[in-house]
Amino acid sequence: AAQLRELVANAMNLVAQPELFMQQLKQAAKELNVPLKELFGYLRMGLMGALQGPGIIELLTTLGQDESHARLTHLLHL
Repeated sequence: AAQLRELVANAMNLVAQPELFMQQLKQAAKELNVPLKELFGYLRMGLMGALQGPGIIELLTTLGQDESHARLTHLLHL
């Protein structure tokens, strides 16, 4: 979980640009050998409280920058 937190924390400045946010996360996950399924489940849990659901970009877009940032910040402090 610490590795997932670090990945998300390092990309938080890009939440307003969902495509770039995901691009950075995917690249960092690949470099650290973190399975994307694990990363996406972690993000979905933080954004909507479930492991499965819509795509991350769709969630970020629907929630908007402020709400997405608030939810991910909360996730990072759990």
